[in-house]
Amino acid sequence: MITLKILRIHTRKNLCVFFQPKISILFSKTNITIYKTVERNFISKSYTKKDTLPSKPVEGRIPTILEQATGIEKFELLKKIAGEEAFDLEPLDASRMGTLKDPIIVKSLEKTRLIGCTGFPADSHNVLWFELSKDRQNSRCPECGNVYKLDFIGVENTSNHH
Repeated sequence: MITLKILRIHTRKNLCVFFQPKISILFSKTNITIYKTVERNFISKSYTKKDTLPSKPVEGRIPTILEQATGIEKFELLKKIAGEEAFDLEPLDASRMGTLKDPIIVKSLEKTRLIGCTGFPADSHNVLWFELSKDRQNSRCPECGNVYKLDFIGVENTSNHH
C-alpha cells in the first residue's frame, strides 16, 4: 500500500489528477498513470498503460510540460516515459577492435554518416574522420584498421525537405 500526501487536486469530467512533489497520478475511467517527477517537472520515469494525456487543457490550471510540448520535444518526452532513449547519444563501442567478420555497428537515420576514429585502444591516434555509406558493406580506418559498418535504420526513398 502506498500512502501519498496530496498537495493539489484537479478534477474534470471523468478525470482526476493528484500532484505532489515527486509523484503525479492521473486517474480516469480506463487508465491510471503514475509519473515520478524531479525538479522543474521533468519526467524521469513513468508507469502507464497509455502514453496519451487529455488533449484538451484543463481549465483553471497551467498545463504540464508534456501537455504543452510539441514536435521533437514531445517525441523525446514520450520516449522517456516509455523508458527508451529518443536519441542514440552513447559513444561507439571502443572496448574492441572492429574486424571484417565483426565490425563496429554505427546506426544512422541517413544513408551516409560521418564518424571519427581514435583507434584501438581508444585515443591511440588522432581523430581520423571518414564517411560510412549504406552502399558500402564496411569501411576501414586507414590508421588503425578498425572496421565500421553502417546500420541504416531510416526510411527508404524519402526526399530531403531542405
